[in-house]
Amino acid sequence: QVNELRDALECAEGALEASDSRRADALDALRKEFDDRLRETIATKDSERSELAASAEDEKARLRASLADVVAQSEHAVNDAVQSAYATWRVEELEPAVAARQADVRRLERELADAESRCSTLSDRCSTDSEARERRCIEVAALRAKWQTERDARVAEQSSHRRAWAEEQRRLQRRFDDEITALNDELRVRLGYTDAEAAVGLAAYSVGKPLRFKRAPFPVTAEAAQSATAKRDAVASLFDGQTLPRIVSMMHQSTDDEHRSRESSSEDVRAHACKIVANLAAIDERNAVRVVQEGGLRAILRIFGGFAAGLNSESTCRVATGALANVAMAEANQAQILRGGAMELLAMFAGACVDPTSARMVAGCVANLCGFDASAEENLLHECGVLALVLRVAERWVPTSQEVRTQVARALANYAKCDGGKMRVATRPGALALAFRLASDENDSIARRHARSALCEVATDLDVGAGAVRDVPGAVALLRHLA
Repeated sequence: QVNELRDALECAEGALEASDSRRADALDALRKEFDDRLRETIATKDSERSELAASAEDEKARLRASLADVVAQSEHAVNDAVQSAYATWRVEELEPAVAARQADVRRLERELADAESRCSTLSDRCSTDSEARERRCIEVAALRAKWQTERDARVAEQSSHRRAWAEEQRRLQRRFDDEITALNDELRVRLGYTDAEAAVGLAAYSVGKPLRFKRAPFPVTAEAAQSATAKRDAVASLFDGQTLPRIVSMMHQSTDDEHRSRESSSEDVRAHACKIVANLAAIDERNAVRVVQEGGLRAILRIFGGFAAGLNSESTCRVATGALANVAMAEANQAQILRGGAMELLAMFAGACVDPTSARMVAGCVANLCGFDASAEENLLHECGVLALVLRVAERWVPTSQEVRTQVARALANYAKCDGGKMRVATRPGALALAFRLASDENDSIARRHARSALCEVATDLDVGAGAVRDVPGAVALLRHLA
């Protein structure tokens, strides 16, 4: 309402200024027209008077000459003729001209009086409009002060809420760390874990860090712990030797190598190599970083290029998408993934795929790429068109696939966590409506939870997001219900 009042007052101020300008222009034009007409009339009458005076002088000269000629004949006749001619000229020419000029002068005086009356009326009206404008300016200033006070109060309230939420999060984090540490100590006593194996459990739950359940839960049996240790040793052996570079080279294998081995297709080799890389990157973020350092990212992106050329099938590219999603879990790799053109290749694959599982993998990969902390990487994320890709996948697959719905909602939630993401979700056509539609879906609890998180993140943007959320019917009621 304050915005609408402010817009209405600004429109009224513009209308008043335009009206003042038009009235001033009209008054100046009327005065100028009156001055021009008065000068023209006076000049015309002066010219006519001069002509009449000149003609009178000429006539008098002629009469005087005639009088001089007939003086000798009859002085009395000349005087009578002169008087008669003068009387005739006065009655027939001079008096009508003087009467006409006096009538013109009276008419111009009446027009001048009317113009002065109109000028006085316009001046009174301008003064009245100026007073009304001053009153409206005072009202606008009062409304602006009230709006600023209310906005400051809301900002202070939100700041206090955020501080309370941060304190509660820290308290829950400390409590969580204490419980995990206690459970870890108990498992060490009961199951006979070594210090190295117990450290795996603490790292799996990221004790001492923000809650991010990315890895598998802590093993609950000695057999599971022994199996996990064996897997870690196997992975370490892959990185210690030359096995990982050979796996990456297998991903680069092209169809030209088929004549060397007719028993297995080179595409199957690339698919299995992608699976191995995906599993390695899923075990630990350090593995994902090593995969990129050994050229695994270039090999994955090259598989998408093979899909465009018809060398790789959709299933192979789906496996490559999963590998890219796992590699993207390491934040150190995300900027390289975006700069390498991954968004364009994922958009191409999402537009050509026919299996909803492929669309789910694409949406999950995009969700893993969102949520940067550095502003430079955040700008890179926006420049690559991540939100447009999410909306394109949602438009095609959300109505028919629950798995795609979940990943699209997760991508929106992660994208809205950054400041630029909040603003873009609020202003991008269809993005905020999609988040509200998923947040209101009663059939998919996981997608609903992610979408509500995205809606709450957008609503915290006081500049653009809060107003955009208010414009979505039902969104404010949903947020109030969540609160």
